[in-house]
Amino acid sequence: MSSERIELAKPVLVDYEELQSDNLENIFPTLLKAFGDEPDCLGIILINMDSVPEYTTLRRTLLSYSSYLAALPDFELKKLENAHAKYVVGWSHGKERLKSGAIDTRKGIPSIPSIPLSSHPGSTSSD
Repeated sequence: MSSERIELAKPVLVDYEELQSDNLENIFPTLLKAFGDEPDCLGIILINMDSVPEYTTLRRTLLSYSSYLAALPDFELKKLENAHAKYVVGWSHGKERLKSGAIDTRKGIPSIPSIPLSSHPGSTSSD
C-alpha cells in the first residue's frame, strides 16, 4: 500500500451575509475560487447559514413539500424543466447526464433548487 497522502478537496465556504453585499467586487474573488477554471475549483460553494435563525424552519418546511412536488403529473413537472440551463435549476429528475452520457437516475430524491422569494430571510415579500 502506498504511503502517499491524498489531498482532499477544499470547498469554498462563504457566510450568508457576504452574499448580501451589493458590491460584486468584494464577492467575485470568492466565486472565482469556487467556480473558476483552476484545477482545484470544485464548481460548488458552501453557504454558512448560521446567521439566519429561521433557516432550519424554512428548510424543513420546504423539504416537507418535496413529496407533493414529486407526485405531480408528468405534464406539470415538464413545465418546471429547464434544459437550456442544463437542468441546474428546475425539475431535473432523470434528466441530468453523467460524463459517459448515461442519464443520472441514482439520486435519492429528484432535485429542484430552492429559489428565495425574498432577499431578506424571514420576509414574505418578494422585494
